[in-house]
Amino acid sequence: MLSYTVRTQQRRIRVEDYLRDYVDVPRCHQYCRQCGCYATNWACPPFAFDPLAMWRRYRWLHLIAFRLEFTPDQLRSALGHEELVDQVLKMFHAEKRRAQRMLMALRAAVPDSMPLGAGQCRLCPVCTRKSGEPCRMPDQLVYSIESMGGDVEGTMRMLFDDPVAWSDGSQLPDHYLVVVGLLCDQDELPEPDRLTSA
Repeated sequence: MLSYTVRTQQRRIRVEDYLRDYVDVPRCHQYCRQCGCYATNWACPPFAFDPLAMWRRYRWLHLIAFRLEFTPDQLRSALGHEELVDQVLKMFHAEKRRAQRMLMALRAAVPDSMPLGAGQCRLCPVCTRKSGEPCRMPDQLVYSIESMGGDVEGTMRMLFDDPVAWSDGSQLPDHYLVVVGLLCDQDELPEPDRLTSA
């Protein structure tokens, strides 16, 4: 397994400001079309609702970024391509599950809130959308910031002053990021780490 630590960063922004500066639904959905999950995962577009209307139901967006920082002892280029991809995906899936648990705890603690996750939903081995059936776990379904039209790369660069790092497939960058959010009308949130010990 990869050796890394997790540092959590938080920001708060008014939804009207986030919509103006960081949301472009048509552009983001064009990128979504290039993914194999497009129209095959209930958390991915196209949707039967207007994402902009969903954003506008709330006053505040609370953003939480998990910065996955590789420790000094983690070799950056000793892994082969396939092993590197496998290890990175395992790391991301583990951290996204942790983020999902935190989001569910926040949603339970903040009335009338809407969590926004990172990437597609992976609650089921095979999403029922592929067979035209309803979602098995609609109460746990979480749309991602990107699927709702949000520019996560721009968000991290401008609001967190922490640009997204990329791998060339042969070596690890200094860090990766998992970014989630909570839409609500509260300007302050309970401390996420106190809501869950995961």
